[in-house]
Amino acid sequence: MGDLSPDIGVKLGRLVPMLSSPVAGEVVATAAAIGRTLNKAGMDWHDLAKRLTAPAQPQPCQRGPAGDDFAAGNAVLRAMADWLDKYALHRLTDKQRDFVANVRRMLAAGRRLSPAQKQYLADLHTRYGGGHG
Repeated sequence: MGDLSPDIGVKLGRLVPMLSSPVAGEVVATAAAIGRTLNKAGMDWHDLAKRLTAPAQPQPCQRGPAGDDFAAGNAVLRAMADWLDKYALHRLTDKQRDFVANVRRMLAAGRRLSPAQKQYLADLHTRYGGGHG
C-alpha cells in the first residue's frame, strides 16, 4: 500500500465530490482521475477503501521546542496575536500588521511558528503594551 500524502489527500478531496455529478460522463471521468491519482501514489481503490474504513489512530501529543504542550503554546501565541489585532493594530507598521495577520492565519490552521516568529510576536506584544495588564 502506498502513501496517502497530504497532496494526494487534497487532490482526492477535490475529486470525490465530483462523483455526485448528475452527468454520467463526468462521474466516469472523475472516477478515472481518482484511479490515476491513486495509481501515482502506489495505491488503488481497495487501498482507499481500507483507509476510509480504518479506525482512527490516536495522534501523539505534539510538543514544542521547550517541551511545552503544542496546543497550549499555540493558545498563548494566538492570544498575543489576537491582542495585537484588537488593541494595537492602528499603531503597527504595515509590515507588523501583515506579520500579525499571517501569524493569526497560521495558528488558526494549526501550523507551528518558527522560534524567530515566536520571539518577534512576543516582542511586539510587549512593545505595544500587551505584557502589562
